[in-house]
Amino acid sequence: MATLRNAHHTNPGSSTVTNILFLMTDQQRIDTLGCYGNSSGYTPNLDRLAAEGTVFDRAYTPTAICTPARASLLTGLHPFEHGLLSNYEWNSGQRDELPEGTPTFAEELSKNGYRLGHVGKWHVGRERG
Repeated sequence: MATLRNAHHTNPGSSTVTNILFLMTDQQRIDTLGCYGNSSGYTPNLDRLAAEGTVFDRAYTPTAICTPARASLLTGLHPFEHGLLSNYEWNSGQRDELPEGTPTFAEELSKNGYRLGHVGKWHVGRERG
C-alpha cells in the first residue's frame, strides 16, 4: 500500500486542506450513474461531485463479496492477504476482523492531519467500525 507520509494535504500556496470524500456504495453498478452516461437515472449530486473531483473509470473489485472487497479498498491488500474472506454474518468460520496492526489508508490520512468520519455501513468486521 502506498503511504501518504510525504503527501501534502494543503493546496500549494494555500493553507486550505484538500478534502477527500470517499464514497462506497453497495451493489452500485457503473451504468447506474449519470456521470458515466446513464440517461435514465437521476443522480445530480453524484454527477456534480464527479464533475468537480476525480473519477476512476478503471477500478476493479477483487471480489463480489462485500466485506472482503471493502477490506481490500481500505488496506490495499487482496482478500487472501488480509484474511477477511466472507461477510461475518454468514458465520462461515472465517476471520471477523482485520488483523491488529493491518495498515489502512484511513490511518495514514489521520497521521497526516486529516479529520476522519464514517457514516453508514462499515462491514469490515464486527467491532472496529
